[in-house]
Amino acid sequence: MANGMTPFQVLTLNNNNYDNWSIKMKALLGSQDTTLKDSRNRDKKALYLIYQALDDDGFEKISKESSSKETWEKLQTSCKGSEQVKKVRLQTLRANAMIETNVDKAEVEAMDEVEVEVVDEARITTTTMRKEKAQHEAVEESIQTQGMTNINGASNHMCGRKDMFVELDEPVSGNVSFGDDSTIVVKERVPESLLQRCIMALASSIWASQFWRKCFPKESETRAKKPLELIHTDVCGLIKPSSLTVERESGRKIKAIRSDRGGEFTFREFQEFYEANRIRRPMTVPRSPQQNGVAERKNKIIIDMARSMLKSKKLPNEFWVEIVACAVYLLNRSPTRSVWGKIPQEAWSGRKPDNKKIVISRDVVFNKEGEWDFNSHADNFNFFPQFEEDEQTMREQLVSFQEAVQENKWRDAMDEEIKAIEKNDTWELTSLHKGHKAIGVKWVYKPKQNAKGEIERHKARLVTKGYSQKAGIDYDEVFATVARLETIRLIISLAAQNKWKIQQMDVKSSFLNGVIEEEVYIQKLSGDEFKGHKDKVLKLKKVLYGLKQEPRAWNSRIDKYFQENDFNKCPYEHALYIKIKDDVMMKEFEMTDMRLMAYYLGIEVKQKKDGIFISQESYAKEILKKFKMENCNPISTPTEYGIKMSKHEEGESIDPTFFKSLVGSLPYRTCTRPNILHAVGLVSRYMESPTTTHFKAAKRILRYLKGTIDFGLFYLVSNDYKLVGYSDSDWGGDIDNRRSTTGFVFFMGDTAFTWMSKKQSIVTLSTCEAEYVTATSCICHAIWLRNLLKDITLIQEEPTKICVDNKSAIALSKNLVFHDRSKHIDIRYHYIWECVARKDVEVEYVKSQDQVVDIFTKL
Repeated sequence: MANGMTPFQVLTLNNNNYDNWSIKMKALLGSQDTTLKDSRNRDKKALYLIYQALDDDGFEKISKESSSKETWEKLQTSCKGSEQVKKVRLQTLRANAMIETNVDKAEVEAMDEVEVEVVDEARITTTTMRKEKAQHEAVEESIQTQGMTNINGASNHMCGRKDMFVELDEPVSGNVSFGDDSTIVVKERVPESLLQRCIMALASSIWASQFWRKCFPKESETRAKKPLELIHTDVCGLIKPSSLTVERESGRKIKAIRSDRGGEFTFREFQEFYEANRIRRPMTVPRSPQQNGVAERKNKIIIDMARSMLKSKKLPNEFWVEIVACAVYLLNRSPTRSVWGKIPQEAWSGRKPDNKKIVISRDVVFNKEGEWDFNSHADNFNFFPQFEEDEQTMREQLVSFQEAVQENKWRDAMDEEIKAIEKNDTWELTSLHKGHKAIGVKWVYKPKQNAKGEIERHKARLVTKGYSQKAGIDYDEVFATVARLETIRLIISLAAQNKWKIQQMDVKSSFLNGVIEEEVYIQKLSGDEFKGHKDKVLKLKKVLYGLKQEPRAWNSRIDKYFQENDFNKCPYEHALYIKIKDDVMMKEFEMTDMRLMAYYLGIEVKQKKDGIFISQESYAKEILKKFKMENCNPISTPTEYGIKMSKHEEGESIDPTFFKSLVGSLPYRTCTRPNILHAVGLVSRYMESPTTTHFKAAKRILRYLKGTIDFGLFYLVSNDYKLVGYSDSDWGGDIDNRRSTTGFVFFMGDTAFTWMSKKQSIVTLSTCEAEYVTATSCICHAIWLRNLLKDITLIQEEPTKICVDNKSAIALSKNLVFHDRSKHIDIRYHYIWECVARKDVEVEYVKSQDQVVDIFTKL
């Protein structure tokens, strides 16, 4: 070099090494910066070095440039543009190759794989495509040999194959410039009509190549067949597993819960809940909300409905929760394709909607301009009614204190109650002692009805809020004895046998007579008598309605009176007291003489000359009306002949609460209808998870009651008035646990007065053992009845006859031989042998066709 520096070699630029060439040239020119400062023509020196690095083709491109800066920019534009043009052309050729040869997508993706190389200290990353050189050469060859056919005048919308087009405008010609300053001759141009079709086809091709994922199916291939098999859910925010109360409501178990992968569903407490309850967790793929479309769409529908109601009626946002609840309520009672022929509420609960509340009309006018009147005082709304009650009764019972004081009938009832309380010296005004809390009180209004369902009088009671009492502070013992219904029927049978008339007395405000032993305080009433005693409370001397200890206090009070006045208390029935004559009771308590007994605890009593008839016709009508069966078709039997049911019957699940309410109304009906006892006991076994099969069996009982609504028991005078029992059982009648059913009935004269049908607590291995266990239960009851009859002067001189239709059980009761068939029987069931040996009972054989208790065990 002229300045004495070491000579250096200049790298030659070609079409493929511009990036590396530019880096090295920058380093070279920078290293020469010191030497060039001494030169007056630095630009010429730099331009000379660039000329040395170019071949003849490259020199032609920059020969017109006068400075090194302009020359450098020209080279940059030419080389960089060439790379871009080649890439575009390469993409076009690749697409053509895919169309012609149907190249597999995986092979195309393999062509796009790159290798990454990191330069040591300079940290310069370069990418080289596989087969890039061969592909570029194919582009160059196609351009040189075929020329280009322009589609729309743009350089990247050209093709080098004329045979691919069906229409061309031959006269069109011209040149097209590329980004590297090169030009090429345009031979033909595509017509405008064909161009539009090409653009549409190109757009479809791009869409298919860019978004190649399959569409989600409109409907799932698998659907849940029963409730809670699959729950679709989506929430915002954390929820607790304890909020899933559907299991308790429906009686079914959750099988699977589908949701997205949000943190509200994946936190530790929920994971433990899933594992403990063995719940499957099908979760969506990330960024695929369509897989949880059921919950997503339902949430959107509910939100849109709520926003529409808010906006259309100009409601404040504070009503958001109530409006969403209303939207859900409407959706649950609107037809849907998910459950054909039903509404969602019916599919869930198993109960049909009340069609009487639905009016179908074409003349419906919607008040779109109406708004909610916030000044309205009507605030008693029942949006979720269970059953339709008598409208008058409902109005009478749903009375508030403010409404009651406006009506004379309720004011009189309240005055009567207050007078009774003051007469009994129920409370005293005092200060609240430390450690105690005053209990609140409220008025309860209820009309009293007679046997015909007519309102006799209106009753108002001052009731304490006993739910706030604390054990050990406000109360201790709460148990109180009550009379058994079989004892009541025995007394009625005895009266009919002796042609006695039964008188009925009623103690007014009976519970108010009970003396309270604990220290209990209640809040003051609003009245003139308590004005000026702001800090005072009422201390109870006697009980009020609502206290937990009120039954026990009244029982202690009446028991003390009976024993002080020479009443004989029966040791076998603690609610039965006997005395020949008494007139003192009306002096001790304020009582109402109801004369001949006609209505007692829902039982209608008709005392006739030839006997006494008891029934529950009014109660049966109430049940039928409550469950909308008053117009049902009657049937001749309470159950189908030979029916066998299990917990896993076919059919859809129904609302357990509704089923329990229906079945729970039937046992009290058996007080005068023993012939439905076994049918009621049978449906009572399936209250946890009832299905439509169980529901049909329960409805059949109601249909039977409809046809026999006036049936009851008629107690007549009998020539052979003594105790006789019948005992029978099935064997393994319960399909679920193979346990047998015990049944027995006792007669005094010609009419039954006590009976039982109950599933045994053990599994018996033979009919002999099942009958033997049943006979033991029957004899235990017979011993109690003999003692009871003895105490009311009906001594049974002879052994009580127990009729059994199994000879093996009879033989075992008389001869206690522990052979292979009976040695496993529990010792408590051998009590029968001792009773037979004492001649308290006598077990006799009766033919199966004469076994009257058969209806308590078999269908």
